[in-house]
Amino acid sequence: MDYKLSLHEMDDPFGSTLVDMYGKCGLLEEAQKVFDKFLFHSKGLWNAIIAAYAECEHSEEAIECFDQMQEKGTSPNSITIVCILKACGFSSMVAKCQQIHSEVMLKGFDIEPLVSNTLVFIEHGV
Repeated sequence: MDYKLSLHEMDDPFGSTLVDMYGKCGLLEEAQKVFDKFLFHSKGLWNAIIAAYAECEHSEEAIECFDQMQEKGTSPNSITIVCILKACGFSSMVAKCQQIHSEVMLKGFDIEPLVSNTLVFIEHGV
């Protein structure tokens, strides 16, 4: 018997972990391939792919994923916000990052300690 499962049969935490692992290894193509094989993209999968791009300083791709996430109806959480703010810290897309910062403030994410600490670090170039 063959017990191999296709990625769309795996559960979300496993997929998020695979995307995270590939991202931490700098294998962004592999991370994206795993992400793309899932039929449903949960918030955890979105966070994992955004974090992978942000960790590897691929800001434009992280911001693109962030935009796609919202376009497809998934709202960000504080983890998403921290990841996208990190991507903005490496980005030259000043207007887009200012827009994201404004959204963070308007939606009240800035009062969450993890997000507010990230904002301070980015503002001071830490």
